[in-house]
Amino acid sequence: MKRIITEWREYLSEQGLGSDPLHPEEDAEPVVTMTDPARKEKDLRKDPRWKEAEFDLEKLMRDLAAEEEAKKKAAAAAAEEEAKKKAEEERQKKVKDEWLREKVRSVRPGFTLPTQPKVARLNNHSIIGATASMATAVGGTAEIDSVLKWLILNMKQHASLLGVKGSRVFLPNAGRSALRTNEQQAAMFLTRLTKDTITLRNLAVGETTGKKKGSIVVERKPGYYVYTDNRPKVSRLRKYNLLPEWTASIKLQDVKAILKAGEGEAYKKLMKDMLRLKHSVAWKIAGLEVAKPAGEYGGDPKHLSGRTVDFYLPGNDWSLSKDNKNKMKGTPAGKFLFNYAQMYGLANYPSEVWHWELNDENYAYFKDMKKTGFAPLERAIYAVKWRTKDMLRLKKA
Repeated sequence: MKRIITEWREYLSEQGLGSDPLHPEEDAEPVVTMTDPARKEKDLRKDPRWKEAEFDLEKLMRDLAAEEEAKKKAAAAAAEEEAKKKAEEERQKKVKDEWLREKVRSVRPGFTLPTQPKVARLNNHSIIGATASMATAVGGTAEIDSVLKWLILNMKQHASLLGVKGSRVFLPNAGRSALRTNEQQAAMFLTRLTKDTITLRNLAVGETTGKKKGSIVVERKPGYYVYTDNRPKVSRLRKYNLLPEWTASIKLQDVKAILKAGEGEAYKKLMKDMLRLKHSVAWKIAGLEVAKPAGEYGGDPKHLSGRTVDFYLPGNDWSLSKDNKNKMKGTPAGKFLFNYAQMYGLANYPSEVWHWELNDENYAYFKDMKKTGFAPLERAIYAVKWRTKDMLRLKKA
């Protein structure tokens, strides 16, 4: 018997199975070295403690799997609840949006607000309020009157509720599409005048040049130019003398360099020299595309006020032609402008479908409204609501 016990202990020791299970150390736990490379699995599996360890491991794995499954079910239930919540929020938003759109549609095209001044073009180009920066359609910013900016943002929201899409719609087209200084206006006009002068001088007899997609045509004849204006409600034909010989020395790059340098003797001389073209056909057609600067050039550029904006309109080719204007009026953005811009105090310059102005009277009216925190569309909806109630009362009476 002793020999058997001794051999058993030696076997356990060789196999790394710890002390004699018949004489365990006090408080000692059985040790199973699972990674001992000298142990043979077929022998280990004969030991009852292996089976016990294997059973506990399987139970632990089952417990862990059960916990993981419970977590998945809880996560799925939470996701389902969140989805239901979002669906309900979307449903409520859709109901609210439809209710709002119904109210917005109650404001008919051509509507103007109660006590709103008559909508008309600007009668002066003075700055009468604070200015602010506004994003443009081509990137960057433009300076613009703060009240006009507020009106444009409200108008964009109104348009979106009626389905007019596009983040750039009704933004100033570029950096000088709103407020300009007189120096900027002069630079724009003189650059345009220089280009037109060079083009006209290079015309051979019988050749023509078109302006704004064919709405203006100038033909060179022997000893004079023939100017034809085909714009709507304008149509005219006129003769102009040939450009003076000194204009042959004008170079566009030189003019641009002088304008970029700004005030100085060269700038003053350029302004004086170009003023000599005042009665030429080049002056005439340049003035149709770019407003003349104020002062000795006799211009009244509305952009100097900051309350004028050249809107970005999808599909606009920037021509003065009747076709372009009709095309723009047929687009969603154009339809909205000509139907609702007056509700925001904006008047169109008839020759340019993109050019809109806010006069002094409407500026003051909307400046006061801005202070109250009400939007023009809110005022319009309330006005329609009470007007409808008054009409119903009259019918009952």
